[in-house]
Amino acid sequence: GRRVWGYVFAAPAIGGTPTSEQFFHWGGGVEWRFRPRVGLAADMGALHFADSPAYPLFMLSIDGSYHFRDSGAHALIPFVTGGYSGASLVSGLDMPWANAGAGVNYWLRNGRGFRFEGRYQVTRRGNGCYGAGPCRNWFVESRAGFNF
Repeated sequence: GRRVWGYVFAAPAIGGTPTSEQFFHWGGGVEWRFRPRVGLAADMGALHFADSPAYPLFMLSIDGSYHFRDSGAHALIPFVTGGYSGASLVSGLDMPWANAGAGVNYWLRNGRGFRFEGRYQVTRRGNGCYGAGPCRNWFVESRAGFNF
């Protein structure tokens, strides 16, 4: 099975505080499985707001992962993930986020594959919020991508 791979993703999302709005998150990353079922991942991307797509939040995530099967004999490998995300907007918005998700990798015989994941991200702190009200921003995204 693969121990290190890269991935790219695109993800429509909803979230906000206190009212919800639509987002689009895209990016890429790398995952390293240092044990047969345990890994570390890092990804970065941009989270665009539906009402101002020209000014995205830049997101960086560092996550642990657990894969429910070893990839040696199976094409479908479910996983869970969670960790830290940082967000920064050009105008100075800077917030620490937590994230958690679950998904599945579908590996093809050529060592490439597809990635499908649902992820929840939330923050309670920071020097600003992207919505009115208390600083508890959140969003839920549905990621689809490719492993290479």
